Amino acid sequence: MEEYVSAAIVSIGYEPISLITQYFLGPKLSEDIVSSAEYVTMYKHLGTITRLRNDIETFKREVVQGKMNYVSLYVAESQGKLTEEEAITKIRGIVECSRRELRWMVTQRKNNLIPKACKDVFWSGSNLAYYYYSSRDELTSPCKVNDANSIMYEKIHLSPHGKERDDLTA
Repeated sequence: MEEYVSAAIVSIGYEPISLITQYFLGPKLSEDIVSSAEYVTMYKHLGTITRLRNDIETFKREVVQGKMNYVSLYVAESQGKLTEEEAITKIRGIVECSRRELRWMVTQRKNNLIPKACKDVFWSGSNLAYYYYSSRDELTSPCKVNDANSIMYEKIHLSPHGKERDDLTA
């Protein structure tokens, strides 16, 4: 199971997304920061949250497609002792534990190697995981696809003081 999570964290693809975002935030990120135990642990928690939320919500569709994910592996490893719903409940507990740990790391103010703006990217990533995987595979939901497209492609018009203005034109 640990092997699956380790590989799954990488496959969810959040590391390059968060790194690019963090590099554009302004605070300098040295190799020491991104290879630190604190950074790696925060990334592990975020990856666990994202991957397992995805696996919980896509489980039924992936079973039909003949794919394995954490839920089906968890049920199989229990050797029939757990139902799918019981496995999902236990996996939600793992997700919540990772989320609490991540929140604790994000809110720590002493002995910080990672700038707060970068920590906030990790927390925002966990919020996105909850948004996208709130009730099913929301990445295939037209509403969520529209939200993602508007974030990526629609211009935000700001006044010189950083406040949104409706009367500006592109």
